[in-house]
Amino acid sequence: MGFISKIQNKGEEVWKPIETAPRDGTIVDLFHKTAGRIVDSWWDDDCWVTTLEGDEAYSHWMLPPCNPDWEHIHKEPIDDL
Repeated sequence: MGFISKIQNKGEEVWKPIETAPRDGTIVDLFHKTAGRIVDSWWDDDCWVTTLEGDEAYSHWMLPPCNPDWEHIHKEPIDDL
């Protein structure tokens, strides 16, 4: 089983081929062949906007995970956040 397949089988997160990534400014996480997961990226004009400049070795993408349900995780409401 390949590395990406192992990631796909860990839970609800599903990596999809980069060719299917949205090109409309949607925020996504990218998988870089050597750097791993690159979070909060988007397509702008003709390239990916990421924390890695000038490198296009992305193989997969996925939507970012949902924020945790703080009220469910903590028994007491958190008003300070």
